[in-house]
Amino acid sequence: MYLDLLIARGGLDGEVAEDLCAVTTRFTSKIVLVFDGRRVSAQCLPLCWESLAVTDGTEVPIEVYGGYRGRDSTGTVAGDLEDRRALVEFSEAFGRLTATVPAPARHRRRWFTARSRSA
Repeated sequence: MYLDLLIARGGLDGEVAEDLCAVTTRFTSKIVLVFDGRRVSAQCLPLCWESLAVTDGTEVPIEVYGGYRGRDSTGTVAGDLEDRRALVEFSEAFGRLTATVPAPARHRRRWFTARSRSA
């Protein structure tokens, strides 16, 4: 299992979510992202990207585990190797792809104060 923290360089839209989902199809490793306390499989991003509210600077923890393909230099099976490859490729794609989408405007709260009444 590998953990990392991704920082969005921009927003997230449907096309970027589809491209990130395509990256996950190259691996048997499970890639899970955490958005504001919600765990989301990277393969489900095209279905729920709108509700995740990713903006520039959003911190997204990532967890990669469960891969079973790959061989190390000695020829022994090493699923760990696939997990590492999946983490690196997904992290690079996330940074590259989110940088292409302008971040949506953040909603600012307006604080109204009561006007002082002079007598």
